[in-house]
Amino acid sequence: MTQPKKKKNFIIITSRSFNNNNETSPASESEHPQTSNIETIPSNIETIPSNIETIPSNIVPYATTSSDYVPNLESRVQHLEECIQQLEDELKRSQQSQGRTQQLENELKSVQQLKEQLESQLKCIQQIKEHFEYELKYAQQLKEQLEYELRYAQQLEVRVQLLENGVYWLKNVTRNFLTNLLSDVSVFVQNFLQP
Repeated sequence: MTQPKKKKNFIIITSRSFNNNNETSPASESEHPQTSNIETIPSNIETIPSNIETIPSNIVPYATTSSDYVPNLESRVQHLEECIQQLEDELKRSQQSQGRTQQLENELKSVQQLKEQLESQLKCIQQIKEHFEYELKYAQQLKEQLEYELRYAQQLEVRVQLLENGVYWLKNVTRNFLTNLLSDVSVFVQNFLQP
């Protein structure tokens, strides 16, 4: 018997079924009596096809390991981590967008409330403007009336001045008349009383 070369350690998996204690069942021993013991491996073990290492990547090698399998898993894990990071970033952006939308809605409500307040204040200002316009018209009418009263007062002042001048003239005339009259009466009496 020739000894197999120990280039790589392979564990040959047969179709035997295993129980919980890793013991072979009788049925499997009857089906493969030659492989019941690991020492009874046939001498033609070297005739295993050379492509035994070309295990498809989608088959998990339970009984053997491949040098490409672990890096493949690490690559897939890294890819999944990148996908998770991208999803987390998208979630954050979505949350930020929702927060920004809520903020814009709140700002829009504030602007609408401010608009309503300004419209209410504008109505009050318009009412005050109308009131002041009415007061201005009343003041203008009062001004015209006062100007008329002033002109009338000025006319009365002129008349009073004329009356004062007339009274003064009348006093002078009356005084002169009485003076002359008394002088004439005195002369008449003196002439009448003389013998």
